[in-house]
Amino acid sequence: MDEIVSTVEQVLDNIETLYLYGESTNVSERRFHDARIKNGKLFAVVQIHGSFRFAPGKFAGYVNNDISHADNLAERDGRKTNMVLSSLFGEALGPSDEGYDAIDQGFLDYCNQKGILPSQHGLKRRYWVLGPASAETPTADPKELTERVERALRRIHTRKPPVPKGHHKVPKSSTTLERYVRDPEVIAWVLREAAGNCENCGSAAPFKRLNGEPFLEVHHVRSLGEGGPDTTDNAVVCCPNCHRKLHFDKENDSLRLKLIASIKRLKDFPLNG
Repeated sequence: MDEIVSTVEQVLDNIETLYLYGESTNVSERRFHDARIKNGKLFAVVQIHGSFRFAPGKFAGYVNNDISHADNLAERDGRKTNMVLSSLFGEALGPSDEGYDAIDQGFLDYCNQKGILPSQHGLKRRYWVLGPASAETPTADPKELTERVERALRRIHTRKPPVPKGHHKVPKSSTTLERYVRDPEVIAWVLREAAGNCENCGSAAPFKRLNGEPFLEVHHVRSLGEGGPDTTDNAVVCCPNCHRKLHFDKENDSLRLKLIASIKRLKDFPLNG
């Protein structure tokens, strides 16, 4: 079942997705965008760089919405999306509300720019206003950084953005962290066992450390966060590329099982075991 949004960021992602379809050179994506804008009655709206962007509530209100859901948009429940969008942004602005005229004129300007003639519904359009959107801000949290990078990549998918200024004096953040206490004997043993070669792809280490040792990384086949042990039967030595692949490839569980099958010492430890 399709998931209803629960955060402002998810709504912003959907607005940006629809906007990028409107900027696309792909005919199907442009038509999809134009139909959503033309026929919408209730819109989520955000202002970016002084101009408005819009997405109808049924498109804005489902997680990771895109053109692949075109066939089931009619089956989606606008009452549910209206409820959650109102909970996130307050009641949608109507014609008698302050600020409505400026946003509605922004919608008409947007349609004119795209060559869209809005449908005549007999009802005035209404808008959930998200407020001005800013660029992703720096963060010291690795997980949050990954999520922010993914959002930024989606935004620049079809257009060249301005070069970000960055930070010449990089700020620091003091945090209290919990870290796993790793056994150096386990690390040393599996490194020696690998004899300078990646145990996943078989390639030699890409370079040597300053002390002359081959640069390879130790990977827990069942991660410590998933309850895996810090033992030699749950650890392999990988080149950096394979290490990232084993963590982040969409088929990483299949890769994990293939690795276990290829190295005799490894065991398939259960999740959160």
